[in-house]
Amino acid sequence: MEKKIKTIAVIQARMDSSRLPGKVLLQLGRYKILEWVYNSINVVLGVDKIIIATSTDKNDNPIIEFCKKNKYEYFRGDKKDVLSRIYNSVKKFQPEKILRITSDCPFIDANVCSQLILLYDNENADYVTNTATNTWPDGLDCEVIKFSVLKQAFKKAKILSDREHVTPWIKANQYTFRNFNLDCPYKNFSNFRWTIDTASDYKFMREIVKKFPNNKTMNYIELSDYLLKNPKIQKINSLNKRNEGLEKSKFKSINSISLIKKNFSNSNKLFVKSKNLIPLGTQTFSKSYVNWPVKKTPLFLTHGLGGRVWDVDGNEYVDLVGGLLPVILGYCDNDVDFAIREQLNNGITFSLANELEIKLSKKLKYHIPCAELSRFGKNGSDVTSAAIRLARHHTKRDRIIVCGYHGWQDWYIGSTSRNKGVPKQVRDLTNVLQFNSINNLEKIFYKYKDEIAAVIIEPMIFDNPKKNFLNNLKKIVKKNNSLLIFDEIITGFRFGLGGAQKYFKVVPDIACFGKSMGNGMPISAITGKKFIMKKMEDIFFSGTFAGETLSIAASLAVINKMEKFPVIKYIWDYGKRLRMEINKLIKRNKLQHIIKLQGKDPWVFVNFFDTNVYDKYQIITFFKKLMLQNGVLISNSHNICYAHNKTDMHIILNAYQQTLLKLKKAINNKNLQNEIKDCKLVNPIFSVRK
Repeated sequence: MEKKIKTIAVIQARMDSSRLPGKVLLQLGRYKILEWVYNSINVVLGVDKIIIATSTDKNDNPIIEFCKKNKYEYFRGDKKDVLSRIYNSVKKFQPEKILRITSDCPFIDANVCSQLILLYDNENADYVTNTATNTWPDGLDCEVIKFSVLKQAFKKAKILSDREHVTPWIKANQYTFRNFNLDCPYKNFSNFRWTIDTASDYKFMREIVKKFPNNKTMNYIELSDYLLKNPKIQKINSLNKRNEGLEKSKFKSINSISLIKKNFSNSNKLFVKSKNLIPLGTQTFSKSYVNWPVKKTPLFLTHGLGGRVWDVDGNEYVDLVGGLLPVILGYCDNDVDFAIREQLNNGITFSLANELEIKLSKKLKYHIPCAELSRFGKNGSDVTSAAIRLARHHTKRDRIIVCGYHGWQDWYIGSTSRNKGVPKQVRDLTNVLQFNSINNLEKIFYKYKDEIAAVIIEPMIFDNPKKNFLNNLKKIVKKNNSLLIFDEIITGFRFGLGGAQKYFKVVPDIACFGKSMGNGMPISAITGKKFIMKKMEDIFFSGTFAGETLSIAASLAVINKMEKFPVIKYIWDYGKRLRMEINKLIKRNKLQHIIKLQGKDPWVFVNFFDTNVYDKYQIITFFKKLMLQNGVLISNSHNICYAHNKTDMHIILNAYQQTLLKLKKAINNKNLQNEIKDCKLVNPIFSVRK
């Protein structure tokens, strides 16, 4: 009886390449590129059969001739639909699992592939990869796929890029499957590039084989050590981008994304469950169902990567929410995630302080003008509330002036329509300032002379501060012996490492930072002048997790990356271009009276206005529903991150183009209400910025 084939390794290969034609059969030392790959996979533990999967295109005939000469088993299938090619290459064998390898990775490590198979077996997995997060060198990519899961992908994947790159549909639907990722245990090697796609890659590889003439004398640790000692070799192809082919494929698939009707059945089921267990159905007001067109929206996400997220139904979106602004570098940023993993090996929370607290404080002091001393919290409300308590203690006054949004604590939220549960005595101590109105400020100070402890303000909201507004504000505050507090929870690390105070050249007494300073990790900071901040020792501001090290390590990694790379310039430039192109679309569709983009380029608000027939919440509901259908998750602003790329830009602009065109028609035909009757109207929490 013939032995059951459990594991088949499939090496996909083709001769066509726009940048380096015929690369898989190029000579590399004593072997062809394809031969290097085959030799490595041939010693992977647990592999029962190897198949070279190429296309029926005549240009791939040389691959067939090479396979015949070397007695490699091969299969020919569709040239562009690689998913069908891989599936059909193994279908007749009905294996338990498939090890998928691409032929442009001559230095693929057999031990790493064996580890993936072992992980798959031990976890009874459906899909295992080492590419979910980029910690391995580009060129060590491998995946293990359950045959039944591959079959599902073959039947259900519709987007062109999903079929060309085989496994994106499986990754997108990881909520349905048992998916696992194997991280590099040694260190973060994602900056290494060991794949071949260009002439510079080929030049790099020819240098490598001088030192490592065959697979038997090389593994990824030895090769990486060699490159670290020989940085000139590493630089040969260091400018080439990772996953460039996938991005180009997604770019071609933009129109097909909008044509596929999205299904939200899993989101809707989870929503019903969550409402029975969690007040509001989730932990954060702005992430809850009240902010979205229920039934036609994702309400639960599974994962994110770069500038994109995936929901529990496998739908992919360019994310313009960014976790409510913390994600400044992008989801699963290699450097930040590696810093977190590295610190995780040492511990999370300790019984005494940790040196990382000193390191982060020094970084903040270096970049932020007012940050002579700093203390940390976990979210914005922590540190804005600490700032108010500190100001009241310092001035021996109780009344405060607020301008913008400052969190959920009583002293602020009592001044909004969401003031239930806040004592009237507390509410009465807070006055609301109109942004850009010095006259309004002077009236409040005149009415409550010698009572005001501080003015806390977001230095930038919808509109630019008028000329000298912030300077005059500071003068009036100082004249009245009060403190000026900048709430930079959003503007800090988005306008620049020094925040809006450095951008506008107005230094407050105290400033609060958060959100982007941890790229998604929970961390915030209150910073200020030494003679004020020293009084933090007198008030009580303390929390068990304020010195939690994973978040501090993440923040240090964020700052280090911003110091090394043009992150701030990139998000300003990206936001500027996005604003310009969208304004053109708004003007083309004659919707200027309904939609207005306001704010600075890294954080642009999308504001809506009533018409004679429809109120703005009907328009917002229509807008969000259509943007989601076209692959963009957006709330009320453009929250740009460093990982948003050219393809994301085109997806966003395509979504706006489709949405605004249909919005114009719906308004002109007076049938907008009919277009949103299948979902719940967006119900705003309250107006926090005016």
